Amino acid sequence: MPLSRDERFELLNKIKRKRLKMKDLADQVSCTPSLLSQYFALSCNISEEREDNLIKVVNAAREFEYRKVYLE
Repeated sequence: MPLSRDERFELLNKIKRKRLKMKDLADQVSCTPSLLSQYFALSCNISEEREDNLIKVVNAAREFEYRKVYLE
């Protein structure tokens, strides 16, 4: 079953929090970055297989962590 509008929005927020690039996600999901952009803009749908793969890739990615490094 395809993701709802709110679920897509949450997935996009997770992608932004993890600082993932659409090009990298598209390569891993085997589609184009423009297709992913249209998908998140609610202009089109993607297959359930790609959608499941996209969710797995995003969930497996590490959270971006900002650390200050002091040089002496």
